[in-house]
Amino acid sequence: MASISWPILLLLVSGQLYTTSGTIGGHGNLTATFECLPDQASALLQLKRSFSFECATTTLPSWEDGMDCCRWEGVDCDTATSHVNALNLSKRNLYSYGIDQALFNLTSIQLLDLSMNDFGGSQLPAVGFERLSLLTHLDLSSSGVSGQIPISISKLTNLVSLDLSNQYANDNNEISRNHLLLWEPSFKTMVRNFSKMRELYLDGVNISSSGEEWCTALVRYIPRIRVLSLENCGLYGSIHPSFSSLRSLEVINLQLNTMSGAFPQYFADFLNLSVLMLLGSDLNGLFPPKIFELKHLTSLELSGNANLMLKVETLPKGCSLETLALDGTNLSIAKPSSFGNLRFLQALHLDAKVISKELSSSLSTLDSLEELSLSRFVLLNESLFSWIGDIKNLVFLTLEYGDFSRTSNSWIGNLINLEALVILNSFFSAPIPPEIGKLKNLKILSLNNCSLSGNIPAWIANLKQLSYVNLSTNNLSGKVLLVTFLKRLDFTE
Repeated sequence: MASISWPILLLLVSGQLYTTSGTIGGHGNLTATFECLPDQASALLQLKRSFSFECATTTLPSWEDGMDCCRWEGVDCDTATSHVNALNLSKRNLYSYGIDQALFNLTSIQLLDLSMNDFGGSQLPAVGFERLSLLTHLDLSSSGVSGQIPISISKLTNLVSLDLSNQYANDNNEISRNHLLLWEPSFKTMVRNFSKMRELYLDGVNISSSGEEWCTALVRYIPRIRVLSLENCGLYGSIHPSFSSLRSLEVINLQLNTMSGAFPQYFADFLNLSVLMLLGSDLNGLFPPKIFELKHLTSLELSGNANLMLKVETLPKGCSLETLALDGTNLSIAKPSSFGNLRFLQALHLDAKVISKELSSSLSTLDSLEELSLSRFVLLNESLFSWIGDIKNLVFLTLEYGDFSRTSNSWIGNLINLEALVILNSFFSAPIPPEIGKLKNLKILSLNNCSLSGNIPAWIANLKQLSYVNLSTNNLSGKVLLVTFLKRLDFTE
């Protein structure tokens, strides 16, 4: 390798000396030439004292009095002013019963991320946020806060991204949440100063009192919004026609609301759309097939809209879809073989009743498919399940409401990459299929309410990656060999 010339080396060194403190949200830069101001360090140390570290992933050991706080974990500084401009303590499992007021002394901060910590169900401070007038990114998602969102947050006029999402999946994949409300101030009052905002996440926040106001407020005050996530917010009624003007939208997540009314046909005209999530939203009418032609669309989730009609003639070549969830809809496919055009598809959720020989042959050719969920079986034949064994790269498989009593289960043993096997509310009337014992990468096994009988086999203990087992609501007997790697066991004898 040729050596670096001295002029170039000097240029690199000088560039290092005059670099800024790093990307906002990262860790402090060790090349910073200015130490942080004493009042900034004092505020951070008071914040540290407010935390309990009993279950934390860190004790913030670098946060020590007398040390340059610009070098501390999760802290960034502006080297021109020595002010803290970013604090990112996301996913540290810190615990505190309330956000300490010392935080609001960091008035130059531009990014604040305290997500995935636990503030003990406390309310957000009524005053203080208005002091952080330079904030562009605020993330308090899944942080264990509750109560009314304070009006002070609405005064952060420079916000580009706001995440107050208040729900998350626990170890059982169940949605947990505290109770954040956006009633008074209302949704309209909250967003009226957010003209610079491009990303808004309020999943799990109760804004049910807003009626159609959430639509009209977005159009009026945040017309250039790109990401909108209002999942499980208690919204109801139809989507206001004015929503059609939000043509900058790239992500729409309105799932788990009661959005009664016809499916908005104008969604097909949102040319930047990459994610559309409307699961369980009670929409009806005809789904516009042109949505499948949107060149940026990677995720389409419509599950649980029983009155929504999807008449698919053919799926276009070059489709970018990676996630497709259509189970629980009124789906018909004129050319099932066109599913083979979904070369990038990684996750698919369908009702098994639409599976035909032509469709199953197409799905088994999808090399990128890692997650498959099928429910509501109506056909009973040997080939109904056997084709699944040809999808060699499957990692997650969920089957629900199926009859396995008259089919061979040998195909299960072919899924050597499977990490999660979930079969629910189905019928075996037999022992646990021994083919499962071949799945050496299996981490999750759930065979809940499957009419299983016989002894719980000892070979389960040989699946050394297994961390979760659910064999409940069956007619099983005997004892499972418990081993140290088995973190959780849930079964009914």
